[in-house]
Amino acid sequence: YVIKTGDSLPLASNLHTLAEFNCHTPAYILFTSGSTGMPKGVPVTYGNVSAFIQSVEALGIRHRADDRCLQMFDLTFDLSVGCYLLPLLAGACIYTMPSGCIKWKEAFRLLDEYALTITFMVPSVIHYLRPYLQEIEAPQLRYSLFAGEALTADDTLPWQQAVPQAEVWNVYGPTENTIYCTAYRLPQQQVKQINNTISIGRTMKWSETMIVDEARQPVADGIIGELCLSGEQLTPGYWQDNEKNQAAFFYHEGRRWYLTGDLCMVVPDGDIMYLGRKDSQVKIQGYRVELSEIESVARRYY
Repeated sequence: YVIKTGDSLPLASNLHTLAEFNCHTPAYILFTSGSTGMPKGVPVTYGNVSAFIQSVEALGIRHRADDRCLQMFDLTFDLSVGCYLLPLLAGACIYTMPSGCIKWKEAFRLLDEYALTITFMVPSVIHYLRPYLQEIEAPQLRYSLFAGEALTADDTLPWQQAVPQAEVWNVYGPTENTIYCTAYRLPQQQVKQINNTISIGRTMKWSETMIVDEARQPVADGIIGELCLSGEQLTPGYWQDNEKNQAAFFYHEGRRWYLTGDLCMVVPDGDIMYLGRKDSQVKIQGYRVELSEIESVARRYY
């Protein structure tokens, strides 16, 4: 579509600007950790964001105008987009955390004081909340989503018991594939896990997943390999960085794929199990951090 501005603005009556927006236009750019010490810019297009919105709706997760939603992430973290965009589109309320707070304590306070109906948190929040779960009374909580770190059964099963009326979801996705792109709704019993890590579920509507070996060839179900992503949520590529694009993206049978660096396997029923990283990248409160990036910066000072 085309948005025309200028004539309708009294203070800029002589300015005529024609701005064209389509699915390829960048909606925003976020920066992620880079192994050389220089962050990588990830442009996310309007088409990527639109596909994400439709994919969440296809899961059956519906935001309502009367919802009260938690937003605990810094705006430089792509999970924040999922936390504020979906509620705003529905006309819902968003409750944010003040700067410098202890996030797990603030999440507890907001959940209790404002009777939140939707929460989206990193798993470490419930790890710290475990001693206080018996104090939680949140019958109004409809959806409880987790992402940004591996979700452990040891933490999640007590959380399920504390909020039995809520749908608990484990979602997964890198910034390069727009917020999250796989999802697993935890059942009340027999939660799917391996090595205490809960499944990241199945591919959402507008994404594709493939697990490959070192030669970038697909592996059979039950075989461990690197998870690759494709589809309508996939970024056009790192901002002005052909070298990183060549290393992180490849083509297979005419489709463009992103190498996540995550080791996974598909179990017989189709769910994806997360098994760890194939490199030195770690997660700190959901943020991706390359240990080599820290080393690169540290070298400047000795």
